[in-house]
Amino acid sequence: RTLTAVLGDARAHVAKPQGPEKTFQDFTTQPTRRIDWILFRGLTPTRFSTLDMRPGGILPSDHYPVLAEFEWPQ
Repeated sequence: RTLTAVLGDARAHVAKPQGPEKTFQDFTTQPTRRIDWILFRGLTPTRFSTLDMRPGGILPSDHYPVLAEFEWPQ
């Protein structure tokens, strides 16, 4: 049983995810695969972004960070 069988993928549940889908780029400018996820249950994702900025022109990691915002149920 996988985590996605019981948890939702935030990127897949928003209308317009921002940034590249693939998150692993091995310190290159070309991401090759998606290995970073934000999984959830019981919330509603409203925003998802993969952040591919290069502060000072430098990649700080071999992964692009991912960010999600959620609404709590009423």
